[in-house]
Amino acid sequence: MERKIRYPEGAYDLSVTNVRMAEHDTFTRVVFDFSGTGMPGWWTNYSAQPAQQASGLPVEVAGDSFLEISLDGIALPPDAAVPGVEFGSFGGGGIVDEVVLTTIFEARAQFFIGMSGPPRNYSVTLLQEPTRVVVDLMH
Repeated sequence: MERKIRYPEGAYDLSVTNVRMAEHDTFTRVVFDFSGTGMPGWWTNYSAQPAQQASGLPVEVAGDSFLEISLDGIALPPDAAVPGVEFGSFGGGGIVDEVVLTTIFEARAQFFIGMSGPPRNYSVTLLQEPTRVVVDLMH
């Protein structure tokens, strides 16, 4: 499963305002909702040992396999026009055991999606009106 990359567009003043999950027949969807201007980018990759960006400190995430999704174009919390979600766990649903926000560093919010079983094929899609990034994890 290859890394997926998309570069942000516009000002770096977005906030992630919600993280939600839904199970469907053939996939589990994780949705990251945004507020602010510009379009988010992302960098994704599976990680055997989840670690915080910049510090390299280990991250505790429930699950057997871990998809890192770093969302780009994010304002630092004190500078954000709209407050974003708190650091920590967002629970799970479907094959997702847990989603964890670790840090925001250099306009990048780092999340890990912990899931049951081996790494899965997945897609990442940008949707607009409202702005959101959708990760679909195949069952």
